[in-house]
Amino acid sequence: MLENNYKVNLSQRDYLKSVQKNYSDYFPSIRTIMNSREHLGDMINKVYGPVGELLSIPDRFTMAVDVALGAKSQNIVVEDVTTANQCINILKKQRAGRATFLPLDNLRYGRVEARDLEILSRTPGFEGIASELVEYGPRFKRVIESLLGRIVVAADFNAGRAIQKAIFGKYTVVTLEGEIFYPGGAIVGGYTKSGKQSPLFKKAEIEKLEVEMKRQDSEKLKIKAAYREAFKAYEALKEAAKKAELRLNSVEQEHWKITQNLETTKKRMAESDRIFKSLQDDAGSSLENEKRLRETVAQKEAELAALEAEMEQDDTGSAEYIEVVRGAIEGLNRKISEGRIKLARDNEGIRSLEQQMAMIHSQIETCISREKKVESEIRACRESSALHRTRCEVLKVETEELQAAVDEKRAALESFSTETREQTAISEALEQEIKDLNHQLILQNETKNNAEMAKNKLEMQMTHWEENIFESYDMNFVMVGDIYEALSQEDLDLSPENQRSLKGRMAAMGNVNVGAIEEYLELNERYGFMSAQYKDLTKAKGELERIIDSLYESMERQFAKQFAELQKKFTRIFGILFEGGKAHIEYTDPENVLESGIELVAQPPGKNLRHISLLSGGEKSMIAIALLFSFLELNPSPFCVIDEIDAALDDHNIYRFTSYLEHIATDNQFIIITHRKSTLEACDAIYGVSMAKNGISKLVAVRLSDYIEPGA
Repeated sequence: MLENNYKVNLSQRDYLKSVQKNYSDYFPSIRTIMNSREHLGDMINKVYGPVGELLSIPDRFTMAVDVALGAKSQNIVVEDVTTANQCINILKKQRAGRATFLPLDNLRYGRVEARDLEILSRTPGFEGIASELVEYGPRFKRVIESLLGRIVVAADFNAGRAIQKAIFGKYTVVTLEGEIFYPGGAIVGGYTKSGKQSPLFKKAEIEKLEVEMKRQDSEKLKIKAAYREAFKAYEALKEAAKKAELRLNSVEQEHWKITQNLETTKKRMAESDRIFKSLQDDAGSSLENEKRLRETVAQKEAELAALEAEMEQDDTGSAEYIEVVRGAIEGLNRKISEGRIKLARDNEGIRSLEQQMAMIHSQIETCISREKKVESEIRACRESSALHRTRCEVLKVETEELQAAVDEKRAALESFSTETREQTAISEALEQEIKDLNHQLILQNETKNNAEMAKNKLEMQMTHWEENIFESYDMNFVMVGDIYEALSQEDLDLSPENQRSLKGRMAAMGNVNVGAIEEYLELNERYGFMSAQYKDLTKAKGELERIIDSLYESMERQFAKQFAELQKKFTRIFGILFEGGKAHIEYTDPENVLESGIELVAQPPGKNLRHISLLSGGEKSMIAIALLFSFLELNPSPFCVIDEIDAALDDHNIYRFTSYLEHIATDNQFIIITHRKSTLEACDAIYGVSMAKNGISKLVAVRLSDYIEPGA
């Protein structure tokens, strides 16, 4: 399912990008310009493209911005007027239609006024100014401001209506649903099926599809990662199961060895028991033999004692017998000693056998314990092996499922790649067909143009024939046609002699004005029209003369009033700057105020009243400064540029000049060009231009307020 959705989105994205790349959803003239790299050359880099391709619009405002721009989204943005001219020449040359160009160096724009923006910010439903709701490169700010800088975006119809009332219909208002409130009062809205066919919607759709495809790619990567992890886990479990089986085999082998050892030990123990019993039997028989020998020795010793006693009584008869008895006793003692040695040897063998039996019992117990432990390990290994086998089976099934899914996706991808190649081939075939059709259209247009040229040529030839007929026979083409139809072909003599005869007769008749009546009616109508126009012009002239006289009187009164006000201010400021004295300005022709010249008369302190031309350079400069300040007080200016006006002033006059300058600088801004340090001290900021040794000028700026301590 995910792969199918991805394939559908990819197909839609590629189609929309193909449309966007080929500018298929733009006017033919736009496509012609955007595909004219051969004709424009390097100038194509100065053609930035349609407005719709330079914007990035949030989805929420796409409808509003699209409606606000309308066909303007297809306007082409270019670097300058020269580039626009080159593009227009290409359209003319290829007869590819018309297009609107927006040169960056030729655009002017206005924004929503600050007070209106404050009102809008307090109005419910206000979304913002359209130019602030879209994203674009800083290079195109002038373009976007000129198109959207005075477009207000509202949330809905009611909000748009409220905003239009709040700003008194000064700006165009568009809603998020596409309604438009024009400043003149017109409202546009409704439903359109082709709304999403605009370039802006296609671009927004491409962005949506790319976001969705990134999400699907992320999911595919997660699935692949899960598959890899599961496969790794499967391999690990498989390896663990193999190790467990090997461990089980080794444990079973060890168990078999222990069992064999146990059987061998049991056999040895049985043999030891048999030998032990045999030794015990031998030891018992030895003890019995020793007992019998001891009894025999005791008996012999008793007999020997008895014989010794008898020998003491009878020394002669039994000496030999005693020797025999003693020899028997000694033989018996030797047998007893040998029996004791054998008994000791048998006892030692018994003790050795007992130790062996104890060791064998210990080995048997160790083997039994080891056997139990091995059996426990075997059971644990078998249980672990069973668990591993179960887990391996589960992972094997999961791996097979994931492998099947991967194979399915790979097959789907291959199928999609095949479909994409087929679609690409179809698209290329369609593009080739479009190119062929465009070529045929161009050929047909050329044929049409040739036919029109032939038609125009025939019309010109027909006009030429009509003029020849009129010049030769004073008849038009219709009259000739009527006469020709009235004549019978049998009676018509078209011989050259008859034609010359008829021409001679017509020349003898003289010029005949066959359209005199029509010309009279036309001239009479024209005369009536011109007479009415003349009366209207005469009346308008009188009205204009009265208006001019009224304006002249009004201008004269206003000029005289302002002149009197200026004279008062000049006299006052002159006294301040010169610390006394008198000065005034007067008309050279008081009877004709507007056309009169103006003279300036000044009397500095301690000097006679005389004309300004008789004053010194410093006095002239101070009088000019007084007159300048008078004009500024009468009609303040946003800023005033003064170029070295203090060049002829001494330090005292500069001090008076700068003092008054600081006084009026609260309502005016002055830009002063000067080389006098005293004047520089009165400035707020100083800008200088210096030239280094390498001949490159450098601008130096100093703001004196940064170096003045607070409270100084």
